[in-house]
Amino acid sequence: MLTKKEILQASPINVGGKEEVPEFKRSAYQEIIKVLNKSKLNIAITGLRRVGKTTLIKQILNDWDGDKFYFSFDEPIHQNYQSLKRVVEVFIEEGEKPLIALDEISKIPGWSGLIKRYYDMGKARFIVSGSSSLSISKGKESLAGRIFETTLPPLQYNEFIKLKYREKTVSSFSEIFKRDVKNYLGEFFSHGTFPELLNLDQELAERYVKESVISKIVFEDIPEVFNIEYKSKLYELFLYIVEYSGNLIHESSVGDLLGLNKGTVKEYLFYLEQAFLSYIIFSEGSLTKRLRKTKKAYVSSPVLYQYLSITKNEGQLAEISVFDKILATKHEKPLFYRDNQKREVDFLIGTPIEVKFRNHILKRDLNNLLYYMKKHDIEKGIVITRDYLDEREFNGKVIVFVPLHVFLSLESFQGMYIDGPWGI
Repeated sequence: MLTKKEILQASPINVGGKEEVPEFKRSAYQEIIKVLNKSKLNIAITGLRRVGKTTLIKQILNDWDGDKFYFSFDEPIHQNYQSLKRVVEVFIEEGEKPLIALDEISKIPGWSGLIKRYYDMGKARFIVSGSSSLSISKGKESLAGRIFETTLPPLQYNEFIKLKYREKTVSSFSEIFKRDVKNYLGEFFSHGTFPELLNLDQELAERYVKESVISKIVFEDIPEVFNIEYKSKLYELFLYIVEYSGNLIHESSVGDLLGLNKGTVKEYLFYLEQAFLSYIIFSEGSLTKRLRKTKKAYVSSPVLYQYLSITKNEGQLAEISVFDKILATKHEKPLFYRDNQKREVDFLIGTPIEVKFRNHILKRDLNNLLYYMKKHDIEKGIVITRDYLDEREFNGKVIVFVPLHVFLSLESFQGMYIDGPWGI
């Protein structure tokens, strides 16, 4: 059993000190602080392995007034209910209604029931974290009305340039023609997503991604939560998604290729999404139609594509980057458009978005986007380019051409016709 001394020595925070953490704070920091200050809810933080959940938690505790404590359950020896109970009881004994952060708690069966009991008794508030969305979501069921969940996305381009170069970004879409934003895309594609990559050379960064992230998630994290019969097939499926990100995916065809049945492919796709490695997005339409129609698959970040893809297609890398940005900013997956004539628009988030990662864009390149805008009576659309920035009108429809690095530097999508007219 853990001793009181061992528990308190787990972090300087537990004895009145502070953790040594970077000064730079992710965008999620303010969101969580706001929830803690304006409500009595507990906090659950999920996200891809190594994107900075632990650092974020320690930054919050460092700045929190009042009793606070931290313990990580990342070590297998501590991943049991008895250790969790002991840790929480020691912290409650040491503080007065403390804020208790329990890192990687999702690996412990029954964690949510214990937290619910002590929270309902008014003994403490909790911050919990985990690298599996499903594990946290299962716990949320017994904590309904008592917990706020947020997903910490991969390090975004706007955060990357502020962290590494301390340069300003674009506050909203309405400002894109008013700011000159430098292009650091090459470096971001090799050293973004994971904060710890910033100071590594490219060879070490690649090893870090493959060994400390992908292998750990596929061969350890996911099997800890789900019953995986073929770990190597799960890895092969992930590599398939990396290589064909942005393309249509058919479970039967992929199953034939990998030697898996359709049901197993569906399950494995679900597991990869729960671990934040990849996502399935659906075409526009009712829920029933979406489930029946074709789907597309995306790897979750451009860095994963950069280090795991064989082809390394620039256009594909750009599309993955736009998907990652939309997911991180909107906190929900976009839809896409595809009809029986195979006309397709890459992303729909209220505003239709097409990715054309080049500078010479012809009128025919815009036919699908303009067709969709006319069909749905949409006034404005967006085309993501390499360096071309402009606004042009085509038969009464306005297309805004935005360089990829400018789009990725946005702090918000305000003014992008998501909830109202542009510029609002």
